[in-house]
Amino acid sequence: MTARPTHVRLRAYAVGLGDCLLLTVEYGSKLPDGRPERHVLIDCGSVAPSGPPLAAIATAVAEHCAGRLDVVVATHPHPEHVNGFTDPDASEVLRSLKPSVVLRPWTDRDASALPPARTATPTLPPEWDDRTQYLRAGDTVALDEALPHVSVQVLGPPGPERTPALVARGEPWFALDAAGALPPQAEPTADAWADAARVLADPGGVGAAAWLLRALHDHPVGQQMEIADAYNDLAHNTSVVLLVTVGSRTLLLPGDAQGASWAPVLADPALARRLGAVQVYKVGGHGSAAATPAELRRLWARRGPTHPLVSVLSADAAAPDPTVLADLAQRGPVCSTDTLPPGVWWLDVEAPAHGRKPFTCSPGAARPGQQ
Repeated sequence: MTARPTHVRLRAYAVGLGDCLLLTVEYGSKLPDGRPERHVLIDCGSVAPSGPPLAAIATAVAEHCAGRLDVVVATHPHPEHVNGFTDPDASEVLRSLKPSVVLRPWTDRDASALPPARTATPTLPPEWDDRTQYLRAGDTVALDEALPHVSVQVLGPPGPERTPALVARGEPWFALDAAGALPPQAEPTADAWADAARVLADPGGVGAAAWLLRALHDHPVGQQMEIADAYNDLAHNTSVVLLVTVGSRTLLLPGDAQGASWAPVLADPALARRLGAVQVYKVGGHGSAAATPAELRRLWARRGPTHPLVSVLSADAAAPDPTVLADLAQRGPVCSTDTLPPGVWWLDVEAPAHGRKPFTCSPGAARPGQQ
């Protein structure tokens, strides 16, 4: 008989602005391969200089999983989540851990169903290709060997049938691209303003169109930022969202999913009930309001000291929304990597796999030479 889980731990590394988490399941006896643990790496990336180098984080992950990963999850293609898989030094370490299964969003394989991306899909180590599963909401993940007696339910990203809901959120840029319009053009030439003035009016003035010409001339940066934000939100909504059950414990790992991705989940009464009972929530979007919508927080309205929700936040160099933090703090402890003492690179949220004993949150040990 296969050993059963006895303990679960979610370790969040202080990578600066980014996410890197290691989910560890301990078993009561050795599994068929002789190991008493299983390890899942969820993302590994950073875009802020405040954290340790990614190669050092990858080395710590290798130590903490005893040289072997079972599952890797690359939730979505933003660099603060996945650039550890492409960083030359960090990638070399992670490749040596030889995960059995790699989980990615379906959009990493078939981006043609979405508007053209402005950033390239990240390239994970090529030897992982034959062990990669590309996921969408409702998929069943085959993890019986990699994670015995652990249930993993895929809640996101929405599949191709819901693409219109992702792109029809007041973002005309998506509609234009989907219709085959040209992408944004290069910067105008130095004499473009003078050329426009000559076309719109007699030499020496631009007449009644002056206000329009000034707006086009003075505000291109704002329009470009709107376009960038729109594509940024779409990438968030391609996040792999996982509901993980270990024994009687449930953990919600949502990447950076935002409103359009949460909408079909929250509209399903059965899923909403399950989300309302989760015990650990990896806070999406580094604490942004869009990634933890009010509708989701309302599911936890009755949580508190007797049935706490433990929130795990990677927020160093980011600015979490104060309303979101206040709401989560009323539901239970908020464990944030930006509160770790100097020289400590991770925090642990853990509990027995069965029973009602609450999850505890504690800082890791200081790294040698980092105190």
